[in-house]
Amino acid sequence: MIPLMEAPLPVSGRSQRLVVALVELPLASARDLGLVLGCRPSSLYKPLLELQDRGFVSSVTLGWTWERSRRWFLTDRALTIVGKLGVTWHEESPRCRLLERLPSVEWFYPVVGQLEGLGEFECFQWLEGLSFDAAVRYKGGWVALFWSGLLQTEGLIAERLAKFAHDIADLPSFGPSAWPGLLCFVVTDHWQRELVLRVSRRLALSDMVVVWCIADGTRSGVREPLPSRGWIYQPVYQHGLGGWSWERRVEAAVWSGRRGVSVSRVLDAVAQWPGITARLCKQILGEGLDDRTTEQCVKVLLERELVERTRSKEGYRYSISSKGLDRLCRRDRVRFGDYGSRVMASSWVELEQKREHEEGVLSLMGGFVGAGLSFAAGWRSWEHMGGGGGIAPDGLVNLRQSPYGPGWHYVEYERYARGRDRVGRKLKGYASSRRQDSWPVLFVCWSDAAEAVFHELGDELRLRLLTATLSRVKQHGPAGNFECWSSYGQPALVN
Repeated sequence: MIPLMEAPLPVSGRSQRLVVALVELPLASARDLGLVLGCRPSSLYKPLLELQDRGFVSSVTLGWTWERSRRWFLTDRALTIVGKLGVTWHEESPRCRLLERLPSVEWFYPVVGQLEGLGEFECFQWLEGLSFDAAVRYKGGWVALFWSGLLQTEGLIAERLAKFAHDIADLPSFGPSAWPGLLCFVVTDHWQRELVLRVSRRLALSDMVVVWCIADGTRSGVREPLPSRGWIYQPVYQHGLGGWSWERRVEAAVWSGRRGVSVSRVLDAVAQWPGITARLCKQILGEGLDDRTTEQCVKVLLERELVERTRSKEGYRYSISSKGLDRLCRRDRVRFGDYGSRVMASSWVELEQKREHEEGVLSLMGGFVGAGLSFAAGWRSWEHMGGGGGIAPDGLVNLRQSPYGPGWHYVEYERYARGRDRVGRKLKGYASSRRQDSWPVLFVCWSDAAEAVFHELGDELRLRLLTATLSRVKQHGPAGNFECWSSYGQPALVN
């Protein structure tokens, strides 16, 4: 590790070594620091408390996607003594930016401590306004780090990777023309992982992309880094606080509370499914019927004005507010207006004529969620087929078992396509040779008669198709039985 400090702090040697690491990792927890330094977190508590007692570090307790923990930063007093660091991410304005990006903080630091084949950790830097979000250097090379949250579409991921080489070229660099050995993505869920891997294949970058999935902590992609060149640098920018201090921002953040992780999961669920019910939120959180966590989380979100609610015949339905969307857009680094035009404009909330359809989709997907299956809202997938058309499903589900094998399946809830013309238009995209995948599609049909039309045309198109009717879904549920789904007339198990 390269010490960047002009003068050591008047503390013990162990505490001084910890400061050298903390300089690089603002808002790190003891667990983060232990992973990067290769030591037990418990061995760091004593030096951290020594530094705190001397007024050189301070901490806040936060948890957005990870259990609440104390996150440490250097105080102004320490930065004054250390000297010659310039503006750092420990100072109030940049630190407030990290608070907005807390999930990146919670995951990037542990990932940095677990990357293999690059040698000893040397330094880390957060970045702003670029296609990638941070960079880490080791003795054996460096890695570019990307956050990819659920608001980032496949198109936006592709834009970021296409822009990456230009951003590298425009940054000040050290040594030969800079290029990393790995592109490391941290993603929110299994579908976001699929989008990143899909884009990396299309752009011929699969040999240098690794993906960490927050949903289960798994790692996908390459195991060994490629050789890297040089190193990049971006100065830390100061931003105006707008009269909203660090202390006020921490106090206002829902992830500083005891239920921060659960509250944040509910907020994500509401953002993904406008018009969602509390019952489906409970299923997504994996709660039992008697558990009241979801209701308590919804109450917090309503009090903080991060979600809104609309009364329906089945009780309240929830959607994200402008204030809540602002939080997620800052977390995922996406444009505020994109969500409104892509999601809200055609949602249950805005279009009353779509409410029966959307209620059916939410109920159907709730059945898959209840079976413990990975899922995603349909707006998170769009594939252009040319001629103004494309595949825009109502949902996606990752099945453990189906007649076509395990993996992702498109989901369509179709109330209106009953005759040959409309059914043909619905199936056309899925039968296109231009598709980038051959995933099967699950169609819920209006009636037995409509289902027969889907079977007839699907067979003509050689489509990997499973069908159900509205009545069978309602009676049997969409997963774990042979009564709901049909594979061209044969009972099919979906699970």
